[in-house]
Amino acid sequence: MNDSMLTITYSGHHDSFNYKRKLSWHAHSCPEIIYVIRGENMTHFENGEVFYCQHGSLLITPPNLRHKQIDLPNCELYYIGFETADNDFNLSLRQLNLSKDPYIAIWMEQIYQLYHLQEAFAEATMLLQVLLHRLKTLDKENNIAETYHYAVSKALKFINQIIVRGDNASMQEIAKFAGVSVSHLNTLFKKEFQLSVMQIVAQKRMSRARTLLADFQLSISDIAELCGFTDVNYFIRIFRKYHRISPNNFRKDFQHNKSNYHWQR
Repeated sequence: MNDSMLTITYSGHHDSFNYKRKLSWHAHSCPEIIYVIRGENMTHFENGEVFYCQHGSLLITPPNLRHKQIDLPNCELYYIGFETADNDFNLSLRQLNLSKDPYIAIWMEQIYQLYHLQEAFAEATMLLQVLLHRLKTLDKENNIAETYHYAVSKALKFINQIIVRGDNASMQEIAKFAGVSVSHLNTLFKKEFQLSVMQIVAQKRMSRARTLLADFQLSISDIAELCGFTDVNYFIRIFRKYHRISPNNFRKDFQHNKSNYHWQR
């Protein structure tokens, strides 16, 4: 990739502090990458896909695809719009978990800073070249690592979408989306994860609840609704049964021990 093949169209930074930001339906004429460095957001696309992005998530949005974005309180992110003639770079809609990558957050911030400095556009472009090269390398590694049965991959995608939307789905609906029978899908899940489909759903729902509890701007009722529970008392009972601690006490414990807090089920 050389300079003539790459142009930064825009670069920005957003910090929602203690308020929720909602962006209405819109589209970009160029590809965009968004990297969440703190908090979480949700992006709905007109093709029906929904992405729930937390710290370390990088979302690649192709050009001219309408979407709307919700940044929850205390969400901080960087974004870059760019044009590239590099046909080897995958511009399809996808999300990468880069929370363990030591470079992406630093590069996104530096590109933003350089882009907004006078006479530093060339440096910003050069650093974006490096970032895109790294994303191509990570894409290849992820493709090699993907070994799930196609039905498991489809089911997980569907499950992640309903968790993000705060919806519920039956075992039959998940199996139908995956294109296999209920019994076969459960067999595949137990072989892959040693858990049933609905156990994975519960695990992911509780994982999201724990993440949201770390945001002290959200009430327990808000969190219950975001996790797909219409009854906050039922949510509290399920959370207590799963974690052996109430949501409020979990939040207090996290607040006092967050520097070395790791939940494992």
